[in-house]
Amino acid sequence: MTDVQAINLYAHRRKDVRKARLVRRLYFNIQGPQLPAVYHALLKLTFTSNMERLTGIVQPNSFFTTLIDIPKTTNIKYTKLQESPTQMDSIHSLTAVEAMVYFKSIATLVYAESRYNVKFLKLISKLGSLIFLQLRGASYRTPYLNTISNECDHLKTLELVNFDFDPVYRVPFGITEDELANTTIAKSKS
Repeated sequence: MTDVQAINLYAHRRKDVRKARLVRRLYFNIQGPQLPAVYHALLKLTFTSNMERLTGIVQPNSFFTTLIDIPKTTNIKYTKLQESPTQMDSIHSLTAVEAMVYFKSIATLVYAESRYNVKFLKLISKLGSLIFLQLRGASYRTPYLNTISNECDHLKTLELVNFDFDPVYRVPFGITEDELANTTIAKSKS
């Protein structure tokens, strides 16, 4: 959604606030460090308990802090949200995961972090509906991946994208470096 589209949608929904509940999916492409005011206002207006998917790519951290504020300031249960946009700022990608903890129904999550993070493990273990997790751009060692597998028994697919794998830990997976690049590792349910 462009800034102009966001302004138009905001203006349209302001005419009849009750129709904001009709919005079920929003696509974002927000670049830059700051969240434009129109997106902040649009989220506050259109993010209702009926929202199912927020998709696209978002860079500003304040997008996710705004999402955190919405359930904190209402008594509404947000049980339909299944997907969150990708947070492309690896410095703040943990905030995106923190926001999703408020939405227990989240099923798909992309995490673009550049380092090992114990807090991330604790957060995703709280996402009981999470079935697909994509880790981007980091060097994850086998013990970390095993911890994810053990902590998230609800997780069905763990996708590893564009990351360097430590050769010391390659053997336990039995995967070559070529196979590892952009590979999906499906966790078997027994």
